[in-house]
Amino acid sequence: MMAFWTSVDRATKEGLKVAWFGVGVAILGRFLPESGWLSWFGIGTTAIGLVLRQRGEHLKKLDAAPRRITSAEKANLLRGLSGVPKSPVKVQFMGHDAETKQYAAQLKQLFEEAGFHVEASCGAIAFEPLTGLFITVCEWDAHNPTALGIQNAFVSAGMALEFKALFKQKEPSIEISVHGKPSRNQSAVR
Repeated sequence: MMAFWTSVDRATKEGLKVAWFGVGVAILGRFLPESGWLSWFGIGTTAIGLVLRQRGEHLKKLDAAPRRITSAEKANLLRGLSGVPKSPVKVQFMGHDAETKQYAAQLKQLFEEAGFHVEASCGAIAFEPLTGLFITVCEWDAHNPTALGIQNAFVSAGMALEFKALFKQKEPSIEISVHGKPSRNQSAVR
């Protein structure tokens, strides 16, 4: 999808410009009777501009809405997590964002329903401004079957979950980190 179409501000702003341009062309076409097609072109251009404006307003509503695990995603995740070895996991949210905290609570509940023991569900300080979901394995081996199984379940459910491995940690752990909600422009870049 084009970045122009997914950019909220740009779709709204450009949609209005295109719509007003179409109105002007349609009016001009009414004053030039020998160019009857010009009115129809203006009407069509106005319609396209209004569709762009509507798309921009729709994207604004989507960006303002908090993340939620849909029932279809939940069913797919529970199915995908059923065969994964059940090691303890930690669910944490980064920063002081209420939306991020609420989404982390949904993930904690999902892991508990899937049979995982959630050792901790807490907030953490983020030192770099990241967005989205991450799974971090803190141990000697990056080929942890539980972590890889969790990542595969999320990818199969259509949800991005980036994988990180930290080696030589004292206590091995698997951490699911919920960062801020990605903006529409960031998800279009990826």
